[in-house]
Amino acid sequence: MAELRRLPAPVTTVWDWQMHAACRETDAGVFFHPARERGPAAAARDAAAKRVCAVCPVIEECGLHALLVQEPYGVWGGLTAGERHDLLRAGPSALRRLAARTRTRPEECAPPMADFRASTTVNADAAALFAFLSDVRNLPRYFSRMTAARSGDGNEVHTEAETPDGTRVEGDAWFDVDRDARRIAWGSEGPGDYRGSLEVTDIGTGSGPGSQVTVWLHTTRVPDHDGTVQGGLDATVAAVRQLVEEHYPIT
Repeated sequence: MAELRRLPAPVTTVWDWQMHAACRETDAGVFFHPARERGPAAAARDAAAKRVCAVCPVIEECGLHALLVQEPYGVWGGLTAGERHDLLRAGPSALRRLAARTRTRPEECAPPMADFRASTTVNADAAALFAFLSDVRNLPRYFSRMTAARSGDGNEVHTEAETPDGTRVEGDAWFDVDRDARRIAWGSEGPGDYRGSLEVTDIGTGSGPGSQVTVWLHTTRVPDHDGTVQGGLDATVAAVRQLVEEHYPIT
């Protein structure tokens, strides 16, 4: 087990980074090996865990924590137990180099568009899932309150939506699809500085396919932590999971 005497004090600011971790919506089994798992199966599990870590805004804080308390198991901060062991053997200089790169405030670690963020995991192949989510025709099937969407000229998309008070609104936005990165980005011109992105990360293992879907949204129309906007994002990722796994299975 971890060296308990090395754990940080029970002070909220010391542990707050965990609230921003990408793995909060991911099965812990992705990060910890079953007993006696070895060889290709273990390597595949480590690779899946590292793909989640690669898009995590607090990867460095997580890795540093695992090194300082000497976590003996699992993937933390993109580092396997073996990799952490090698770093610890390298001595204090390796820890200082990692600590020097670590940002201490969670809000500084968030992605550029991460005023609001929501994430979920889906039992689906990442490539097939991204193909489904990046199809403009499917946007109203999972984006909260969007009622219609159609492609325009170039990367333009025209959308229609219903606001919480029942008002119907429509407008044009840009919509970019990066198939190699499995990333969708969108935004609209105007004083609200509205833009966002959706990413699909492959977390599948030898036992089956798996994907993590993360949505970020930025707007200056509302203050940070606005409950309505966050609720809309939470509803969006919940709809993705329900829609794909119950009505449009992708394996």
